[in-house]
Amino acid sequence: ERGEIEKAAFVLAELLNANEEAVSFLERHGRLKLAAEIAEARKLAPGLVVRQWFLAGDHQRAVRFARMTGAFGDAVVRLERSHAEAARSLRLLWASSLADSGSYAAAVDTVWPIVEARGLGLAWLERAIMVGGPTAARMLVKKVRLAPECFDEVLLAVEAQLDQDDAGAALA
Repeated sequence: ERGEIEKAAFVLAELLNANEEAVSFLERHGRLKLAAEIAEARKLAPGLVVRQWFLAGDHQRAVRFARMTGAFGDAVVRLERSHAEAARSLRLLWASSLADSGSYAAAVDTVWPIVEARGLGLAWLERAIMVGGPTAARMLVKKVRLAPECFDEVLLAVEAQLDQDDAGAALA
């Protein structure tokens, strides 16, 4: 049976030039690594390649490819359709990658859809607030939603931000 599945995938990819169908066929039959290899070799959509490597269990390769191609978002969407838990895991890796590169607000935005993981983004949120400007304002709103008990602290920060903006406008 193994050889038959690979022959069928060969026919789809090589003879019919139906590369995505070959990848999907291999995935359905549990040939995840081969599906990922074909997706990458045939230069299919980067999000699909990332998805396949992630499903094949090679998370490092998936993340490396996603960083190289900027395909995290597309890969997460593709995974969410059929593998919700894998999508969550990739989303967390994406957020961590963004934070590692100093894109704290983007990291917070990326982790935000995972309600249970919002606490992980609290440190990133604080760093994004330190950036100031519109990013800080947006992150302050998220902070209140994440930790309502911080309302008074956030209100003071918003007032300080507004005072700073008024001072900047007066100097202009």
